[in-house]
Amino acid sequence: MSKLKGAVAHHEREIAELRADRDLAAEYVKAAIESLNISEERNGGLLGLRSVAEACGGLDRVAAEAGISRESLCLSLSVNGNPTLAILLAVLKSVEMRLFVAPGIHSVAPAQSSSRAIGAKIMVEKFTPYDPASALDSSESIEAFLVDAFETEDAAHIAIALGDVARAEGIAALAEQTELPPEELRRSLNEVGNPTLSTTLAILRVSGLRLTTAATPVRPTDSPENTPSVAEGADIR
Repeated sequence: MSKLKGAVAHHEREIAELRADRDLAAEYVKAAIESLNISEERNGGLLGLRSVAEACGGLDRVAAEAGISRESLCLSLSVNGNPTLAILLAVLKSVEMRLFVAPGIHSVAPAQSSSRAIGAKIMVEKFTPYDPASALDSSESIEAFLVDAFETEDAAHIAIALGDVARAEGIAALAEQTELPPEELRRSLNEVGNPTLSTTLAILRVSGLRLTTAATPVRPTDSPENTPSVAEGADIR
């Protein structure tokens, strides 16, 4: 019983500290997201995100932002959990941060699938609908494409972009490398999909990328120096 009381007391102190210091919470989130990229540290990262959600947004509010129940949120952000993109975005929003991608610490060269190689060499003479996947023919183009997608902070938009990357890599080849069923990839990587952490990390890993965080930029209208001031001597009515 004493160990349980000690664990509860530690958790309560942790929540109080995160609630009182937003800079600490932001650093906590950054460390937690980086931990998600490392399988041995992933559970610690999930529990860290849960603490931030509880301290800064409130579990009920973060769950509502993600469109799920409080119970589902707690299960996703627990040991062996597998949160969706919407959940990760909601937690980061509570501390005014956003999800981002960056080159992996131990990057691997993206797979050169047959579809990508062929698409890079063949010129199609007739007009066809533009397919973003056709332009994703290098690790640099994939990184720039996903950076733009994650900047939207929209789970559906990011899911579509991840789907484009998956098609550029080749769904079959990607499924083999990530050990994810092709049906799961197709089902979660579209405008109505909501890919899980494991799916997102698998695609990023194959593309030589990792999850990270960035502060939400301050809008010009939010900055004090951009607040209109009354000219000296103006007649205020």
